Amino acid sequence: MRKTTTQDYAAYEEEADMLLSVFENLPDALFNNAELRPHEFIISSIKAFARSYQSMNVLGCENGMVIN
Repeated sequence: MRKTTTQDYAAYEEEADMLLSVFENLPDALFNNAELRPHEFIISSIKAFARSYQSMNVLGCENGMVIN
């Protein structure tokens, strides 16, 4: 028997949207600091996620629950 868990992602949706919109709007020039260069891959990955993030409403989740 496989264990399935549920988590109420709708409870965090508004906060996640706000944080991602703030991060997405940061200018790329802000990350050109030489001290951040070793972490450039991580930063670009986070920015790519922020740009491609789709809210649950766009994904068509009606009740705000996602089964893992």
